[in-house]
Amino acid sequence: MKPYLLLSIAVCILSGCAGSGRVLTDVFQVRTVAPNDPLAIPVESQSGEIIKVGDVILSERSIASTVVMDGAEGLYDLVLRLKDADNIRWKQYTRRNKGSNVAIILDGKVWSLYPVRREMAEGKLTLEGVSSDREYLDRLGQRIIQRSRQ
Repeated sequence: MKPYLLLSIAVCILSGCAGSGRVLTDVFQVRTVAPNDPLAIPVESQSGEIIKVGDVILSERSIASTVVMDGAEGLYDLVLRLKDADNIRWKQYTRRNKGSNVAIILDGKVWSLYPVRREMAEGKLTLEGVSSDREYLDRLGQRIIQRSRQ
């Protein structure tokens, strides 16, 4: 085989040609949105749109506790309190990346693109209007906490 053919196959595999069906196994993640990154992971949104995501900023391992709260229009919000070290990382990220979007991933799908409008220093992340099913959100919060302890 010619060397350039082997190199082409390796580049294709590393850039995601073979990994486009990759499934995210974390219950919760916040990732950069990376539409032009050849190494980004394509993730399906709830509406079926494919969004390319990059590095993990926060994951369920970043979460100290969860609370389900009443939201607007019959929906419930999920409030995630961050562990101290991850709160510092989130604060630094939001300070440096104002005006960008991050992808909020729940159960392997992009739930929302979250606009970074300001530096986030309050130690929590509130996901507004996640679901009208409170039991589902309670279970989701429990799964996030269980995974954060692993």
